[in-house]
Amino acid sequence: MKKSITGILTLGMLLLSASAHAVLIDFEAGLSAGDIVTGSTISGATFTVSDQGTTGGLPRELMIFNSNCTQGVNCSGGDDDLSTLGTINAGNILIISTDNNAANPNDSASGGVISIAFDTDVTSITGVTVDIGDSDSGPNFFEAFLDGSSVEVMMLDQMQGNNNIQSRTFTGLFDEIRLTLAGSGALASLEFTPVPLPAALPLFIAGLLGLFGMRKRTAA
Repeated sequence: MKKSITGILTLGMLLLSASAHAVLIDFEAGLSAGDIVTGSTISGATFTVSDQGTTGGLPRELMIFNSNCTQGVNCSGGDDDLSTLGTINAGNILIISTDNNAANPNDSASGGVISIAFDTDVTSITGVTVDIGDSDSGPNFFEAFLDGSSVEVMMLDQMQGNNNIQSRTFTGLFDEIRLTLAGSGALASLEFTPVPLPAALPLFIAGLLGLFGMRKRTAA
């Protein structure tokens, strides 16, 4: 009987560990340059923006920018600084639009806070940024949260020049991450690992209950 209990517990742990897998959001699937992402949920993560200012009396929107563009040739808005062609070839990236013009996406120099809330707790987060600029308005950083409380802050370098690519990874337990931009910049991708909850967990629990029931009947 002890061997049976050990076997079921081992199986349960294997199910839990096997179900943990990373989710990558690269803004490619179903999205095109000029698409507005504010309020959208992508692969279990909801994107909102704050402190971004207004344009034409309306809040600036989160928008898709095609970074696979040739500098001086076809980068929309003339925004060569966001080109990743020849470096990470990121394709679609997320910006705070300067004027909400979907026909000519261009990132805002006024910055703002991009917030990503996860549908479930996550155990790791990696964010990749493009063209974090030198700004006198303040620092640029990622900040991870759990239940509304800040857990960890990671600063971004501000003196790397145009088209710089930066990556920061958080490990712990979180349910939200925010990217604070003091000026221009973009989010190229976000990868995270949800806390595992396998579909087989109810079967595992049922097996445990059945096993303990058998023990009671045997003892009787």
